Amino acid sequence: MLNPQIMKKLFTLFCFLYAVSTNAQNPIPNPGFESWTGNDPEFWMATNNNTYVTVTPTDQSYSGDSAVKGTAIVVWPSYEVAPFLYAGSGTQGILVNQYYSELTFWYMIDMVFTDEMHVEVRFFDSNATLIASGSQVYSGSVATYTKGTVPVFPGSGTPASCIVSFAILNPVSVTNAGSWFIVDDVELNTTTGIGGDAKEQYISVYPNPAADVLHIKTGTVPDHSTLDIYDMQGQLVKSFAVVPGSTTVSVNDFPAGVYFCRVKNNMTTGELQKLVIIR
Repeated sequence: MLNPQIMKKLFTLFCFLYAVSTNAQNPIPNPGFESWTGNDPEFWMATNNNTYVTVTPTDQSYSGDSAVKGTAIVVWPSYEVAPFLYAGSGTQGILVNQYYSELTFWYMIDMVFTDEMHVEVRFFDSNATLIASGSQVYSGSVATYTKGTVPVFPGSGTPASCIVSFAILNPVSVTNAGSWFIVDDVELNTTTGIGGDAKEQYISVYPNPAADVLHIKTGTVPDHSTLDIYDMQGQLVKSFAVVPGSTTVSVNDFPAGVYFCRVKNNMTTGELQKLVIIR
């Protein structure tokens, strides 16, 4: 008879392979961190070894029984070790065959001084060439579960693999012992919204390139819709309220460059569109 731990691993692997084979929306294995081998979440790579442990399970979950916690520590006498966690195994990460529009997750953090939680998603083609990516940085303290979203900026080529990672970094110095993050329910999502020809008319942003103002023309949109504009690093630059019909907004304070924009609301997330600001 098989060992119960082996049976559990086989069952989890079967569920993951079945989800991929049926083209399930979320390709991330063990996204809710319910399956563990010791302090290592199954189907994730973590900075744990025989000397130190920076990644552990926690019962402070958003859903289910457990979530993952990463904590920066000091290894005697003064060597700081920060947690690093990424989905998949080896260097290829997760096998995929399509683009996803965003990474979402639920998190809590407590960053000491200037420490930051860095979240990245990167897509590679079959030659291991980076073809699309997105990233976000989180700092300070968030004591209750909050939804994080990392938009993925479209690239060219066919995705073959994807790496999703969570890490604590410090942009100016070494990381500080005691900084931590808790993450649960990690998902890669495809764009949702209106399909068919209506989708193409869901938003029109012009002129493009733009210098001073943008005109936003939409069809019927739900209340509390916004036009979100991101820079090339995936950081949200500005969010404008959008109403059905036409809206005009100023981009005078935007530096020249390439941006991406999309309409979001509680019901739908539109596709990213390239936007160029000139001066």
